[in-house]
Amino acid sequence: MTHYSQQEHIDALDATFDECLDRFNQRQIFTGPSIHFYRRVVDLVRAAPNLTALARNEQLAELAYAALTSWGMHRMGETVAAKLTEYADFREAVWRFVAGASVLEGHRITTLAEGDLQAVMEPLAGLLETKGVTASGSPLVANAKLLHFLLPDLMPPIDRAYTGRFFYGPNRGRQLPGGARKVFTDVFPRFCWLARRHAQSIRSASGDGYLCLGEAKVLDNAIVGYMLRGKN
Repeated sequence: MTHYSQQEHIDALDATFDECLDRFNQRQIFTGPSIHFYRRVVDLVRAAPNLTALARNEQLAELAYAALTSWGMHRMGETVAAKLTEYADFREAVWRFVAGASVLEGHRITTLAEGDLQAVMEPLAGLLETKGVTASGSPLVANAKLLHFLLPDLMPPIDRAYTGRFFYGPNRGRQLPGGARKVFTDVFPRFCWLARRHAQSIRSASGDGYLCLGEAKVLDNAIVGYMLRGKN
């Protein structure tokens, strides 16, 4: 079995960051509802004076439900693992996430100092372990995506196909080894390191461009672009 070097791939992404962003933008592999509902939910968050103003906001819950579904978090079928909870339970979970995430407003991944890292990571890790969003026994991916909608400049979305394989290799990455807290505390400091290194490119890309409505999503886009190397 070939050893997978996480650091080797982080260094390679670091060296080709802008190229990877360009590849992501050129390929545009995500379309339709995944763009529409992402923009709708982030626009709602951006328009609010603060997250607390969205406490028990029905539109937020509905848009997050639709956005997560379009991002692959709910599929039909009896044996399919990707399932969101029933809407009433999901809505209550979203409002709990709003309350928990509100203490982190103002933090940006490009400016998060190493001295502040632990204070930010702890509440994020707690939210990533929270039940109620997904019916799956593995809440990390769905919870990370929901947190990204609420904190688009701080929390990158995490998935198995791209984030997992980038950090852990083609086999272990599909399983995201360890629980939500373990994976998050492993990868988030590396996200932050890359964000500091490429802050100018990230800020330039963040905004109205293709699928990058926050600084944290630009990092995710670069990883996806990196993983698309050699694929037609």
